Amino acid sequence: MVFSNGSGTLNRRQPKIKYRLVAKTLIVVLTLYIAGTYVVMQNRLARSREEYDALFKDLSYTKQQTAEMRDLAEADINDDYIIRMAREKLGYVLPGEYIYIDINGE
Repeated sequence: MVFSNGSGTLNRRQPKIKYRLVAKTLIVVLTLYIAGTYVVMQNRLARSREEYDALFKDLSYTKQQTAEMRDLAEADINDDYIIRMAREKLGYVLPGEYIYIDINGE
């Protein structure tokens, strides 16, 4: 496009300024969009890592329980073993037994 500046001379600078302004605006908008997308993806990644860690911890615990149950199923379970496990894991005592707790912590 050709523009006149009123004095009879031609001025071709005005359209270039418009295109540069549009180009700069598009670059700024695109940069902001990419930065916003990056921040959102980082948040999602952090949440996914936390969820993965929690699930991995749960899986480890479940594998441990499974191994213990497998050992129990394969073990020769008798009354002495059951009594020992009830005492150690559940804190049970037989009728007539007393448990003494040292309050000094020794």
